[in-house]
Amino acid sequence: MSENAVLFTVTGGHVQLTGTAIASLCTHWPVETPLRILVMLDQYLEQDIIWLKSIPKQFLRPNVNVDVWEKPPIMDQVHPVYESERYPSVVLWRLFAPYMFSDTDRLLYLDNDILICDNILPLFDQLSDDKTLGAVNDFQSLLYVGAKEGSVWPEVKHFCSYFNSGVLLINTAKYINTYTQDQLVEIINSVNYEFLDQTILNNIFEGQITYLPLQYNYQKDDEWLNGPAASQNSEQAAKIKEAREKVVIRHFVSDHQKLPWEHGYLQDEFERKFWQTFNLVKMQKS
Repeated sequence: MSENAVLFTVTGGHVQLTGTAIASLCTHWPVETPLRILVMLDQYLEQDIIWLKSIPKQFLRPNVNVDVWEKPPIMDQVHPVYESERYPSVVLWRLFAPYMFSDTDRLLYLDNDILICDNILPLFDQLSDDKTLGAVNDFQSLLYVGAKEGSVWPEVKHFCSYFNSGVLLINTAKYINTYTQDQLVEIINSVNYEFLDQTILNNIFEGQITYLPLQYNYQKDDEWLNGPAASQNSEQAAKIKEAREKVVIRHFVSDHQKLPWEHGYLQDEFERKFWQTFNLVKMQKS
């Protein structure tokens, strides 16, 4: 094993979000520490590859390198019926990435719609060798802790342990030794979950998860936290509110007109920082 790495999987215009995420990562990454960022692209422009590769230099991180890859070849065996506009097949690429990057020790997968708010280097040490994945509880699922299992989303086995797959810390060696790629293809082609990749990962790695602090995948806004969350489950809302004070990764999970690029006003400091970072990286000199 040679190194730790960060992974993004991207399709089309989401490359703009990826660039913003990489810029926010670089802003907080220690200057002297090497890092390899892996970007797997679908439906891209050649100019965007050049743009992504230039971001670390713009943010004065000479030891950070961006490498660009295409989809895992094994994806040709995945049945196309399990695609949707919200969850295109690119979301499944993360399941096969560890096999492509088997030279990594810890592989940190990040969704495109995230903003790094602090140094993520300490995160790599939070997954022990006896666990396969490090992940954060899904915030919406946490609100149903105490409710009858399966009463909200039939595919969610346990509300208290269901995690969000937007931030995944992968123990690469243990991952690829647990399932073969063919086994994963068979699993994918045999189910039709609403949250496809997320529920698959929850099911097949049950009991092999290190649950990371909530601030490493902070998923909701203050209106949700102080309104629906507080009224529905005050105990869980209190835990989320505590994490709100020390957010490391802000994940803009999809809610109708709640994403920064879906409305005009500035909702909070995370949105402000998102647009400031977006502007810096978007308007960089070519």
